[in-house]
Amino acid sequence: QHFDYMDPEMSAHLWLYEGVVEYFAGHVQVRYNIIGVERYIDIIREKIRNASAYKDKLPFTEMSKGVLDKYEDQYGNVYEKGALIGLCLDIKLRSLTEGRYGLINLMLDLSKEYGKEKPFEDDKLIDEISQMTYPSVAEFLNTHVNGNTPIDYSEFFEMVGLKLQVNEVSTNY
Repeated sequence: QHFDYMDPEMSAHLWLYEGVVEYFAGHVQVRYNIIGVERYIDIIREKIRNASAYKDKLPFTEMSKGVLDKYEDQYGNVYEKGALIGLCLDIKLRSLTEGRYGLINLMLDLSKEYGKEKPFEDDKLIDEISQMTYPSVAEFLNTHVNGNTPIDYSEFFEMVGLKLQVNEVSTNY
């Protein structure tokens, strides 16, 4: 709420602040026919590839808290894995509600509850999201965002009819 630019205390939730915004930046382009679905899938594929260059077992919340010092070399992953967290969370929410409720709905609900004059508490956010949605959403966030278990993207892609295929490319110097 009252960010101290001289002595900043970082939030554990850069996945929400920056990652979800990055996810929406791509998603909205598809929704309004600025780019096609195939191009968007290429962008997601690139994010997965780029995210693999970072520490995938480092809890994202821990990285976020230490992004200005201890984990500054991991900051770029906010825009890679952070966006992928948003994508997977959106798919999960839509899967649980037969498409009636997604990440944008969650963001709107959070903004109704919290805002400029009423910030949420970092350590209570996942519980709050669970209360607004489903316990399995909190399980996802605790496992893959607060925990150190990498996301199995193929599990989420299968929910929307996509298959994640990993190809190895031989290189020769």
